Order: sequence, then structure tokens, then C-alpha cells
Amino acid sequence: VIDIKGGAVPITAGLQTAAYRRLIPGNYVDHIRRATVQLKKDGTYALLEWKREDDWATFHSMLKIHTWLQLEDKRGS
Repeated sequence: VIDIKGGAVPITAGLQTAAYRRLIPGNYVDHIRRATVQLKKDGTYALLEWKREDDWATFHSMLKIHTWLQLEDKRGS
């Protein structure tokens, strides 16, 4: 999975690629490599590979917290 970014790469880019990888069907999904290509203003690029095994769990946890906050906000309105 390759995500292309122009400019700065956010700290969450690895988490984002983990979420993209989960969209791929099949049992072999954990063997698919993940990376971000950073396009720089001078025409060069950098390839940043993401290898943390907990990126999907972290993304999923953050998504649950975001959803919970949204529901609480609506409940409090």
C-alpha cells in the first residue's frame, strides 16, 4: 500500500496506511508492506516505510474514541 503526500507527512500517516491495508480482501493482508511517498517542492521524493505492527490497533482505537466523542457531543446538545 502506497500513500502519496505533497509536503509534510503527518505523524498519523502510518496509521492511515494500516487502515488502507485493512480494506484489501484476503487472508494475506498482514504481509502487504505499507509506505508513504513524500513529494517535495524541489521535485524530489522520500519513501517512508511503516513497519509498526500496532498501527492498525492504534488507528482502530482512535476511530472508536472519535466516534464516542461525536456521539457524546450530540447527546450533550
